[in-house]
Amino acid sequence: MPRAEWVLRWPGQVVIAGSQTAWTAGVEAAIEDYRMDQFFEENLLMVSAGGSRCLTLVAGLEELWTMPRAEWVLRWPGQVVIAGSQTAWTAGVEAAIEDYRMDQFFEENLLMLDSLRGLVKGELTFFQREVVCALIVIEVHARDVTRTLVDENVKNVSDFQWTCQLRYYQVVKPMYEFEEGESREIYQDENRLDTAPYYRQFSQNYCDVKALNSVFKYSSEYLGNR
Repeated sequence: MPRAEWVLRWPGQVVIAGSQTAWTAGVEAAIEDYRMDQFFEENLLMVSAGGSRCLTLVAGLEELWTMPRAEWVLRWPGQVVIAGSQTAWTAGVEAAIEDYRMDQFFEENLLMLDSLRGLVKGELTFFQREVVCALIVIEVHARDVTRTLVDENVKNVSDFQWTCQLRYYQVVKPMYEFEEGESREIYQDENRLDTAPYYRQFSQNYCDVKALNSVFKYSSEYLGNR
């Protein structure tokens, strides 16, 4: 098939093995050499070797709620840590507003921020320190916004003082069900590559970003972490 007619479709969430730059270069080289099928299989093998610690926001969010934040932030890369922490902050603020306990949540937020400062004072690797320092900048802003919400006596999640903020929401989707005997393997012939059955085995969760009435699906956009 002529290269110009070959459109590669990878439905669902694609897990990138290794750095994004290296992965993109690998895709381009594979297209040039007419070996996308080989590259795809190699990428799947690398992802499988990564196990449950694959570096994705979906996996990070699933683990976020199971351990103290100061422990969680050292286990994930910067993009996941910042987006995940903003998701936790959004959920915390809205729960506090609905339960009329914003004052208490603000104090909890201060304690969490103190735990991050404690990490900086301890022994960290170079990359861990970069991640934590970048996160503290974001969390200080979240602290200030939380203080403003308390001062403005916000009582409803639809109040403008809250909806005007950039908010992150974890969206949990049910897993796709397979029919008895239905294949979960990748299908490929000379005309078509179908990965849908394979990726249906994995979580379909994602993260929405909202500001006022706008809603965007978070797709690993740059969040200011170095």
